Amino acid sequence: MTTPRPGHQMREPDAARRMADALAVHQMALTRDEILAGRYVAIRLADGGSDLTAYDSHAAAVRAHQNSPSRMLYFQIPLERLPPEECDVLLWYQRGVYDAGFRADPSHALILPTRNEDL
Repeated sequence: MTTPRPGHQMREPDAARRMADALAVHQMALTRDEILAGRYVAIRLADGGSDLTAYDSHAAAVRAHQNSPSRMLYFQIPLERLPPEECDVLLWYQRGVYDAGFRADPSHALILPTRNEDL
């Protein structure tokens, strides 16, 4: 993932910080091998919070929240820390995708762009 432009004005700084903190908790609690195995976290789009559960797969994360009324971002836990600015862009992008009608499906994952130009 590329770093946002210098001077990037965050849209929702509190939500972005919460997401960055939730990812950091998992990065500290999981081993490198567990992260590399492809663990996922479920992030609430409304506030960037998480249930602090590391799921074994994208499908497991989606299934765990199927009956949840809140909109979620299912994100693979990265090895590197993500700054709040990048979390803000991810939350903004996923909210737009959700508002456009996309709904998470356990059988496939949404592929997020990795370049600022794609956003």
